[in-house]
Amino acid sequence: MVRTKELHWFEAMLGKGTRRKGRICKEGRFVVSENKDHFGNVNLQLVIPADLRNEILALCHESTSAHLGVTKTKDRLLRHYFWPNCVKDTENYVRSCDPCQRIGKAREKGKAPLKLVPIITEIFSKINIDAVGPLPISAKNNRYLLTAICMSSKYPEVIPVADINSVSVIDALLEVFSRMGFPREIQCDNG
Repeated sequence: MVRTKELHWFEAMLGKGTRRKGRICKEGRFVVSENKDHFGNVNLQLVIPADLRNEILALCHESTSAHLGVTKTKDRLLRHYFWPNCVKDTENYVRSCDPCQRIGKAREKGKAPLKLVPIITEIFSKINIDAVGPLPISAKNNRYLLTAICMSSKYPEVIPVADINSVSVIDALLEVFSRMGFPREIQCDNG
């Protein structure tokens, strides 16, 4: 991993090279470029000659933990190095990396588009029902609870039932409907 403390020779070069428009030359081969980031900090980037670019790309791409993707490799490279078209070269290098191509990158699963949920304003026009249990048997021999929740007011109704079958669920719902009226819509997760 390239660390700033390993690049201390940048400072040593500042006094020994020729300075021209934000660049410092050393022995005609290496150039240090001074660039400001978006915070106004001066970053020193070593301008890499063509014969060393693949080595630098390999160092920036092949991390100790894994091979980095295009974005992280570019960020890592541009922290300390520069050459013309380095961003394009980085993209090509990462996309042609043999281990990365063999293993592949986990693809993001397509996300379902967000949809507006209609606002329910009428009380008890839509309810959500669910079964809870099995629970310990009560004194009245009930082992389950049938819940009915109004989707607009969030008012809950809980009815104890002995068993979750069609007859007991219908009887429990009729008890709720006799107090609240019939809803237009019933939502259930088949539980």
